[in-house]
Amino acid sequence: MASEIKTSEKNLFDTGGVIDNKWILIERIGKGGMGEVFRAHQLNLNRDVAIKVISENILQDSEENPEEVANAVKRLQREVQTMAQVRHSN
Repeated sequence: MASEIKTSEKNLFDTGGVIDNKWILIERIGKGGMGEVFRAHQLNLNRDVAIKVISENILQDSEENPEEVANAVKRLQREVQTMAQVRHSN
């Protein structure tokens, strides 16, 4: 099934968008200063996951303030490590 899915010409981060033929974005579930969080479906493992996308504004600041971007990436990495430790039956 995954090989049949093609990324459309619409915005990659629109609902229904496909990332790298691996994840289908189902819905946006949150938005904050660092970016947006989407509920997505991981095709190869047939499971729902959360995907966080760093805000374009933060990435655009990389030329003017590379330290701010580096800090944002570090925060995101810490968040991912923390979430990876969470175990819940749901």
